[in-house]
Amino acid sequence: MSTYALEQLEIVGFADALTEDMVPCVVPPVFRFKDNKEQFLFPPFSIVNRQVETGTIGNRKEFERFLSQEEITPIEPTIPAAANHELWIDMGMEPRYQFYDEKDTNFRRMTALGKRMAEDALKAGDLDKAREACRMAFNANNNDIDVLVLRSLVYERSDESELIEVMQDLATDVCGVETFQFLLAKKRGALQSNPAEVNKMVRRPETTTVPGSHGRKIWIPALAAAVIITAIAVGAMFYGQHLAAKAYRAEIAASKALYYQGLDQMIANAASNEQSARERSEDELDTTIADVMAELQTRGQNLKKKEIVTKEDLVSLQRLQVVESAASGNIHRKITNLEINGTIYGQKELPAAFKLLRELIELGGSGGSGESSGSLMSIRNESRDDDCVNPGWGCASIKMEILEGNRKKLIQIYIKSEPRTPNPKRDYY
Repeated sequence: MSTYALEQLEIVGFADALTEDMVPCVVPPVFRFKDNKEQFLFPPFSIVNRQVETGTIGNRKEFERFLSQEEITPIEPTIPAAANHELWIDMGMEPRYQFYDEKDTNFRRMTALGKRMAEDALKAGDLDKAREACRMAFNANNNDIDVLVLRSLVYERSDESELIEVMQDLATDVCGVETFQFLLAKKRGALQSNPAEVNKMVRRPETTTVPGSHGRKIWIPALAAAVIITAIAVGAMFYGQHLAAKAYRAEIAASKALYYQGLDQMIANAASNEQSARERSEDELDTTIADVMAELQTRGQNLKKKEIVTKEDLVSLQRLQVVESAASGNIHRKITNLEINGTIYGQKELPAAFKLLRELIELGGSGGSGESSGSLMSIRNESRDDDCVNPGWGCASIKMEILEGNRKKLIQIYIKSEPRTPNPKRDYY
């Protein structure tokens, strides 16, 4: 497998042709070699640390052919390639090349801004502005349940029922259909409680003069009828919310069961990791991992004692799972490098590095009380054995974002491991 250093490359375009309704979005870069302006590197490829792995080498003729077929959009001036950066296109159709955390911050801001603008537009009855705001928020984060709800309300008001079904399908992977319907009804009710919306629903009829009434204006019966109709509609809405809430509680019960299953699995994995590390005891890293795995089991057992599962408990479990997952790289294989936030730790530095990793993730808070030092904003944990150069080697990448007060902590971990020499104490393979 071929690898290319990012320092040797510059970005000359991206492999996509976008329209204004598709931004903001992340795009795959097209590279050109700095020392050979006639040689290009096309996706798909993997960017690991400071290296581009695989990819397709091509010449200028191929690059220009892709341009003419609108499979590549050029970027001028060119952008030097850099580690831990991501290429994306903003609302003005301009390219931006930023650190991962900086890009994520911008996408969160656009999501929040789009939701706020969409709600204001829906309250004002401006469907065009609401649609535009929802599009921006959706492109920035199509897994945000509030965005899916707001976009569904836009489609609902414009009689596009088939697109509501699309939003419901997307919501299935995020929160489930019943929860989505519950949140949709709740948001619909909240927007209808706005005075402008109420005036549209229960508007005072045009006054009329009844012959022989000497100019008396009759509108009370019409208003009463409107109030009755509104009451029926609101009652139906709340009954629908009641049914959705019942389904939502059932879903929460199922989630709680999955939570305990995850705890049991984490505890079992930690126990197995501890046993393997203590039996091997080849170096200080084994001892460090064994001690940390023992602590994971204690914290996991403390979480199991709680009868009420809170959001903080879910965060704690996720953090415990990250530590256990990182440790597992040294069980069947041997960790050779551990990179934390751009700092690479070699073989002799691994025990200290693993302790640092443990402190950064903080083992899910106190465990017993369920308190956590900060809320977990996102986590990406993907095995990438195929990215490794030698067969049997292992590579894993973990990215965590933790919000502590108003401050965000970004933890990026990259682990490389190699096959172990069989140990007579235990068959590790």
